[in-house]
Amino acid sequence: MKHKKLWIFLFTALFLFALTSCGSGRSKIYNTNTLQTSTEFGFTDGGDARVTVSYFGYESTEDANIHIKIEKQGFFIFWNTVIDQDFEANGQNYQNEFFYPITDNGKYRCTVTYTIFGAEEDDVIVFKDEKTYQ
Repeated sequence: MKHKKLWIFLFTALFLFALTSCGSGRSKIYNTNTLQTSTEFGFTDGGDARVTVSYFGYESTEDANIHIKIEKQGFFIFWNTVIDQDFEANGQNYQNEFFYPITDNGKYRCTVTYTIFGAEEDDVIVFKDEKTYQ
């Protein structure tokens, strides 16, 4: 019986530790203005980087800023910025697809940052992905 209580205590402590650790990262579990975001990063056969962005908000959602940054891996751990653009979106929902010409083979990293404005605190949602263009 004593060992059973010890195992229950350890399991509960581990569960609570994992739960608090997950909540302290860069992603928000609860968003006040954003129901869902969807982002895709890839390459077309024609040699363009394709970034598809969309968000769906609540009635309180007003506007959004979408920041797209594409970087190419340089020497060792360094990344060189290829694209760095901001877009303004109005309304509760937004969807768009952006194309950027890519001329060099290599590893690319795409970061899309959504800042969704609304009645309460702004939501900041970050998407990151890496792909190789050949």
